[in-house]
Amino acid sequence: MTIQLDNKIESYVIGLNELQNSFLKNNPQWLSNIRSDSIKNFSKLGFPTLSDEDWRFTNLAPITRNSFKIVENGASSINQSQVAAFSFRSLDCHQLVFVNGRFASELSSVGETAEGLIIKNVMQ
Repeated sequence: MTIQLDNKIESYVIGLNELQNSFLKNNPQWLSNIRSDSIKNFSKLGFPTLSDEDWRFTNLAPITRNSFKIVENGASSINQSQVAAFSFRSLDCHQLVFVNGRFASELSSVGETAEGLIIKNVMQ
């Protein structure tokens, strides 16, 4: 069965498939399966609208007006002092930093964790 994609979601589906087949090809199989199923569902359903109950207060128009584009990691262009400007220094907590949606362990500060708690990139 062939699915005719709406033009506004076509670039997202193509981009997500490229991402899945290139940058993320070494992911664990269980994660690849979840991503593949999610891409198929998105191909069928497209973006939620204000008519969808769970999304009625979320306007996705700014996202749907743009095409999907894979971005570089970007972590190398961010330094610790830039991260510090947005940190909660008065809190004794773990600080997880994500750059362009990717966990940046070198910019994060993870102290001692509770037994059984693991904080790391899913690829590790």
